Amino acid sequence: MSSGLAPFPVDEARAGSTHTVASWQQAGGQLDAPFTFEDWAPLQLLAAEGCLPGVKSLLACGARAEGRASGAGRSLAGVPVHSPLHLAARYGHASVCAALCSEGGAWANARDSHGFAPLHYAALHNHPACAESLLAAGADPRLRSTSAAAVGDKGNNQSSSSDGYTPAEIARAAGHIEVATLLEEAAGDTARGTDQNQLRAWLDELGCGEYYAKFLAAGYDFGFIALHGLDKDDVDAIGVPLSKLGLRKKLITKYKFPKGDNDEDEAAAGESGDDDDDDGSGSGSEGSGDEGSNSDDGSGSE
Repeated sequence: MSSGLAPFPVDEARAGSTHTVASWQQAGGQLDAPFTFEDWAPLQLLAAEGCLPGVKSLLACGARAEGRASGAGRSLAGVPVHSPLHLAARYGHASVCAALCSEGGAWANARDSHGFAPLHYAALHNHPACAESLLAAGADPRLRSTSAAAVGDKGNNQSSSSDGYTPAEIARAAGHIEVATLLEEAAGDTARGTDQNQLRAWLDELGCGEYYAKFLAAGYDFGFIALHGLDKDDVDAIGVPLSKLGLRKKLITKYKFPKGDNDEDEAAAGESGDDDDDDGSGSGSEGSGDEGSNSDDGSGSE
């Protein structure tokens, strides 16, 4: 901060005095600039302290929820560049985490210069309330840490590395069982939710979304179908009637299944248009006229 300017009004900011902070700004103060001889800007300080009124006041005055702009100022040697959200998660301030995300627009999956997201810090330091707050704000419990060298600007935050550790793994290694369990359940819910959404989308694409609950009740989820496919016994177990010959064929051939390698499957099922009886042959027999080839139903007698 400029030496020709009055010091940042820390006490007033802690008390939530938006007017005082705004007046300091009008006199030339820059909210996102670090304190003299310090590494943190005001929002980082108040987030680390857990001062919710002060955080809300600074956000109202336009402080950057993600911290100072990339490249602005320097980090002390060996110290990761932490955003206010990282600091709030590190020190266990759940309400501040929520405010930074909901009111300031902080990204819950942003990484610091050491490759950790806020959720990693909540896990490492045993803050379950912070973990819940971050999860509610969209933090990904499956996100893995990365090395500092692998983390650059915002584009690098878009995907997780195959190396590193998830927040749950970090919590369990540190002996924080409650947080680890919370995060493992959240990761499982996320994976199951994605899986179920894919299954529902596929069935909707086939025009048979009403069978979604039957698939789940019979134990057939998207992951199972992707790995093992479906056969005649499977569609019987799901409860797709023999009268739905076209649909049964589409399910068995994985017609339009979103894997990218189903061109042959789609071609094989392409002639089956409707979900109901659509070829009229062998509809009464379960063997050759159901899911198998229907090209030999009328001329096979000897």
